[in-house]
Amino acid sequence: MPKAIYEGIYREIRSRIINGTYAFQEMLPTEAELTAEFDCTRNTVRRALSMLADEMFVQPIHGKGVRVIWLKGETDMLGALEEVESFGEFAKRKNAVASTDVKSFEHLVCTEQLSRRLGFKVGEELIRVVRVRSLNGTTALLLMPIQTQAASKRTKKQAQRAYRNFLYESDYRSFKLIDVNRDGLKELVVSYEDSQTMVSQIIVYTYKNAAVQRAGDHYSAFGIRYNKKTKRLYGSRGGGGGIENWYYTLATDGSLKQVYLQAIERGYHSNGLLYDYYDNGKKITKAKYRRKLKKWTKHSSPLRLHKMSMQNIRKQVKM
Repeated sequence: MPKAIYEGIYREIRSRIINGTYAFQEMLPTEAELTAEFDCTRNTVRRALSMLADEMFVQPIHGKGVRVIWLKGETDMLGALEEVESFGEFAKRKNAVASTDVKSFEHLVCTEQLSRRLGFKVGEELIRVVRVRSLNGTTALLLMPIQTQAASKRTKKQAQRAYRNFLYESDYRSFKLIDVNRDGLKELVVSYEDSQTMVSQIIVYTYKNAAVQRAGDHYSAFGIRYNKKTKRLYGSRGGGGGIENWYYTLATDGSLKQVYLQAIERGYHSNGLLYDYYDNGKKITKAKYRRKLKKWTKHSSPLRLHKMSMQNIRKQVKM
């Protein structure tokens, strides 16, 4: 089958969707009808429809057909909203009640068509979220953003603005942005300690559900360190009973979490203390413990935070 046949059908149906011939939520003609119109095989039509589905123009519905899910006007309206105000702010300005309904949340792998259109790498794991936003109960926008599992540029901008506003109103003495759980969206690490001293107590905030939320706080007796290679924050303590090292991350509920590497005393022998070694609760050998501890500490240095000031907030709070 010549490539031009199914691509020509794809372009024609896409044009009809954009110009309103096939309206939002309308069902497309059946495969049989499209086959007859374009004088081609069913496989040719299916290939064209698959391209349209990949590019979020249509949605195949099992047992029913193919529905148009592209909403005319979405791009223009969103373009203004993204740069100027949020959907909620837009609704407030219009004295309208805004609501968002998440219809689906799915993981997919980037196809060649998506790669050409959106710039992601073929084979990259992506997320597609289908949301319907309404004003006073009437559908205003159908949003189907596709993004990598790392944070989107828009989310980062929103977090940046939220973090800055939060710091302007806070009484902390020092701060720094660090991607604590390495998901692409930085967390806000703050402290009541001076920026020039060894930091032993931190409070971590994350940006979640369009707001700055406290993830938790923690204390490290030996000070908190930052590893420039692993990009993680580490803490440690020791004394009677053994030694604990850990790195910080976020749990699935967004709370601050420690992943431990431990050497726990279990007794004595003629040469000294005996230890059992654990990696996040799982028993490991002494050799593995030492290798991992070396990796954690080799490129680490005491955490240094930025002094709280208006100038530093504007300069350092960048995503």
